[in-house]
Amino acid sequence: EFVQFYDDAFGINKLKIQELCKEIRNKCDGIMWGAFVRADTLDKETLNIMRDSGCVSLGVGVESGSTNILKRIRKGYSREQALSGIEMIKKSGISVTMNIMIGFPFETSKDIRESISLIKKLRIMTNVNTFTPYPQTELYDECVRRGLIKGSLDWATISQHSLANEFIDEISHQEYRELLNEMLDVADGINRRCVTTTYKYVSYLRRLYAEN
Repeated sequence: EFVQFYDDAFGINKLKIQELCKEIRNKCDGIMWGAFVRADTLDKETLNIMRDSGCVSLGVGVESGSTNILKRIRKGYSREQALSGIEMIKKSGISVTMNIMIGFPFETSKDIRESISLIKKLRIMTNVNTFTPYPQTELYDECVRRGLIKGSLDWATISQHSLANEFIDEISHQEYRELLNEMLDVADGINRRCVTTTYKYVSYLRRLYAEN
């Protein structure tokens, strides 16, 4: 009944997306599907084609509501571009989920508050991820230089959803924990309302496809 495409670059090639949507309609008509996309890769025409082929959900890895952080991690777009892209998905009738990251080593309290404000502004399902420094990456090396990693890490306790993650250098432990809890509370409150709405929406689509 539902297929999820786990491809970080799903939305890069619009022609390939349109070909895929055509094949889904021809050979799997009635199936619903979802994917992960960048906020700046899709347009109204492509979104409409995706929706008409059964796309009901898209996940967007925004990572931060701070343009400063987006520049530092070389995301390739600004806060306003992320907002514009997600609003376009919402208007297409496709449900959208956002991924936000907290705890970059150079992140400030202002940066984190901009991410919290983005969650409040968009009011969509949001996954909060804690920054995880993977070995042999630039940010892992930066954590080592800043003294945030000493020796080897206990990887049994560290993951993108682990509250044990703390590799931030610009604010105190107490302030980081307060901001993290605030972000989680804001996201949780919105997610609880969104779950009910999304369930009703998907149930409606299932009935619609069955009737047609």
